[in-house]
Amino acid sequence: ATALAWGDFDHNGFQDLATGNGLGEISIYRNDNGSLSLDWALSNQTATDVLRWLDADNDGDLDLIARDRNSNVYRVYLNDDNAFQREPLSFSANLIDPTVDLHLFGDDRLFRATPNGLALSSHRPADAAFPDGPYFAIHLQQPGSLAPGSPTAATRTIDDDWFDFEFTLTGPAPWRYDVVGFFSLDDGVTWLSATAVNPLTNLSPNSSYRYTWDIGTDGLSGWNDNVRFRLQAHPVPNPMPEPNSKPTTWERPFAQTETLPFRVRGKQIQVIHSDGNHAEGAVVFYRPAAQAAQGVPAQLLRDAFGIPFDTSSQGFLAGRPILQADDQLIALWPVPTETVKAAYPDFNFTDQYSLFYTSGPATQAGVKFTAVNDTGIQTLTVSPEHPLLLFHLNISLEWDARNDNDFLADLADSLNDASALLYDITNGQAALGQINLFHDKLYWNSADIQLYANNGLRPAAAIGGIVNAPVSDTIKTRDANGSVVTETITAYVPGQIRIGTVWDPYGERTADLGDEWSRTLAHELSHYLFFQFDNYLGVEDNGTLIPVNCPGSFMTNTTDPTYSEFLSAEQWLEESRVDCRQTLADETTGRPDWDSITLFYSMLRTPQEQTTQPETGPSNLSLAVTRIIPWALDSENPPLGTRNFDLRAADGSDDRIRLPDGIAYLRKTQGTLN
Repeated sequence: ATALAWGDFDHNGFQDLATGNGLGEISIYRNDNGSLSLDWALSNQTATDVLRWLDADNDGDLDLIARDRNSNVYRVYLNDDNAFQREPLSFSANLIDPTVDLHLFGDDRLFRATPNGLALSSHRPADAAFPDGPYFAIHLQQPGSLAPGSPTAATRTIDDDWFDFEFTLTGPAPWRYDVVGFFSLDDGVTWLSATAVNPLTNLSPNSSYRYTWDIGTDGLSGWNDNVRFRLQAHPVPNPMPEPNSKPTTWERPFAQTETLPFRVRGKQIQVIHSDGNHAEGAVVFYRPAAQAAQGVPAQLLRDAFGIPFDTSSQGFLAGRPILQADDQLIALWPVPTETVKAAYPDFNFTDQYSLFYTSGPATQAGVKFTAVNDTGIQTLTVSPEHPLLLFHLNISLEWDARNDNDFLADLADSLNDASALLYDITNGQAALGQINLFHDKLYWNSADIQLYANNGLRPAAAIGGIVNAPVSDTIKTRDANGSVVTETITAYVPGQIRIGTVWDPYGERTADLGDEWSRTLAHELSHYLFFQFDNYLGVEDNGTLIPVNCPGSFMTNTTDPTYSEFLSAEQWLEESRVDCRQTLADETTGRPDWDSITLFYSMLRTPQEQTTQPETGPSNLSLAVTRIIPWALDSENPPLGTRNFDLRAADGSDDRIRLPDGIAYLRKTQGTLN
């Protein structure tokens, strides 16, 4: 090939290829998701040495311009709705001569050939019948520093906070013009408003000006290889109109001009390890500065298809998210399974987790983010000192709630609240990750959480039920003489959490789910995930269970906000917590809350080992890490819409009847099995 040009002529977001050669052949290859295929070809032309994509007829589609290297004749192949005309429009001109005006399309419009392509000329033929009113034009000179290294692209990369574009305005006085800028990151497919360092308003015509693009404020990030810049001139009313004058008929609402493609390197996110090595495969959560005060959780940076951006072998994040100064970032690096096994050899009892090293410690206000700087590389350092353990669970509903949107929305809120509570009581080190939600008892026997259609069921959880095989533990017991001895037994086996739609230990709440339910679920999850015992139960010397009060422990009380933490060994031994040393946990394993957690999850740290986390834990989960994924199999009998039934008195009073132990029966009449 003697000429080629890249451009997205079909607006699918991928750069298509045009090629020409000395044999008179021109070919266009369509790019579909990274795969090139021949779309259009023409032969028996003259030798081609220049190809350029340009919207010559201003219809929003890229047309193809080819130059014959022998005769200096230019041919324009018009793109009509992604189909190229085989008979070109031809003209003879030098594209680097900015003084040539030509009739290109057989009408009264004159076009000027410039280094930037074709622009509507400010000159007008003497016999042209234009509407009365001012005629104006704007011409943007391709900056010398962005001079093309080929016919279609500049070789220099802009990596500054700002950049200057020189332009001229032509038109009649005394009219004035406002000039605004736009930039495209995809070679002209989509355009975004550009920010000027100094807005250009009320400009006089027939003069030259400079537009300074504030790249830092516009938040460009990453490498951008197909950037175009566009200027538009908009007329403004005459500052001193004639009294009783008529509105002017404008020939055009605005004039515009744009550059050839060039490269911009904006803000780049790089993730490194605490030892200085690049962190490959990390993901980044992002929150605009304006949302931080509102408590909106940071979201995972993803592409248009929902796939998370991750970092390269050099630690740079893929994608080009728009980043503004003071926006908030935090990186999460997923620890590979083989690394987990090597670093934490005793952590082999479950695979329902993802372990991350993060770039920010938890604080009392939430996780600590890194604020975006004005420009340059945004460095995020992940460390094992800031672990985050996400548990992935399956929930099965006893009934089919697919048509109960209100209940499903409340369930999602309650699960997110339970996740935030786990994040709080673990001092920002654990939460729920992906939750698979099944209906109609699907996978009932293997689900982590069984949600019953029962508003009177007392919640219960298998201690350590997250294990995928029996796990041993050393426990205290008494011999025949009553002396305390220890032995190692199979203590934990795979199990489940059983919970209804309502739980209130005082029997006052009748509505589904809610805050009390979320706190109860977090308590049961503490049994299930963290091998915790109930600290409201104690043991007398004769083995009798008795109620005790272990102050401050989340395993003692879920309703009192002062009981909101796991207790460390130091807290366990405080004088004010003498009852803690009589709890079922102390009498069985001899371990305080945190000692059991770090025994099974050695990557987590007690409050005393955490130099930045407060003992009270974060007040909120600032990361959108909990995702509820609804699953349902196709059914021949889809569920009916949600209906509520009341029991009424039969004495004519029509009063509602509340039956604490009532049971409802459904009579099947259509031959279904369940």
